[in-house]
Amino acid sequence: MAYTISTHNGSRVARQHNLRNIKVVSKEEHIDMERPHETWLDIRPQDAYRQLFDDARRQYNDEQISKGHPERTIEDYYIKIREDKKKHPVYEMIIQIGSYDNHPDIITARQILKEFCETWNQRNPNMVMIGAYYHDDEGTPHVHIDYIPVAYNMERGMECQTALVKALNQMGYATKGIHDTAQIQWERAQNYELERICREHGLTIEHPEIEYKQHMDISRYRTLKQIEELKDQKGQLEDIVNDLIKQNNDLIDKIERLELGVSEVAHEIVNNETMQARYDIDRTR
Repeated sequence: MAYTISTHNGSRVARQHNLRNIKVVSKEEHIDMERPHETWLDIRPQDAYRQLFDDARRQYNDEQISKGHPERTIEDYYIKIREDKKKHPVYEMIIQIGSYDNHPDIITARQILKEFCETWNQRNPNMVMIGAYYHDDEGTPHVHIDYIPVAYNMERGMECQTALVKALNQMGYATKGIHDTAQIQWERAQNYELERICREHGLTIEHPEIEYKQHMDISRYRTLKQIEELKDQKGQLEDIVNDLIKQNNDLIDKIERLELGVSEVAHEIVNNETMQARYDIDRTR
């Protein structure tokens, strides 16, 4: 029997779902909690960032202080990346063998997925794995791999940073065109590796004529790029509006303080005039 395989990569990470936190998965009816689910690796992103980047962060901060720019220092690199609208602190790849109606036996599927995870760091030295979660409780055996792209010897900013494209470049993947980006090449390599492991375990892998398209056409690519640009512009406009609202609130506070000050001065003048009038009356008596 032949099986399909898939490696889906993205920036949406749901760690509590992957860990099968009962407060989260109890609301997800498609999950059968009595079926196998295992956590092979789980490192909190905050902890992983400290392990990977703290030395570079401290070195960068020392350099900025020595240059007289303490305002440029980074207190928490994880928070900095998490709050950056153009970056993602963690990425995830979902690796699956077969489909809901047609998948290998659970023992074989688990062995293949385990081997894929165990060779990940050797195969992808710049994609540091921080989570590996095996699930056989959603109908089809699959594993979620959470990872952080790490690039070294950066010329600007910290010497060691999280940067997907640079990390891919340093592993030998370089964009050759919109249909053959570094990321597409890397994802294809992971798919090839999964297929190789499957064949070593005696599985036959098929590639249906209608399959997930990794290469988008030019018009779709341009449309998506325009959407991303509009999202960025929207974010920038929201920041401007928020700044204007803050400035407006600050002005209102200043005006209220000035009005209060004027009122107090006017009250003081009236009091002084009243006292002066009383003084004058007393003198004339």
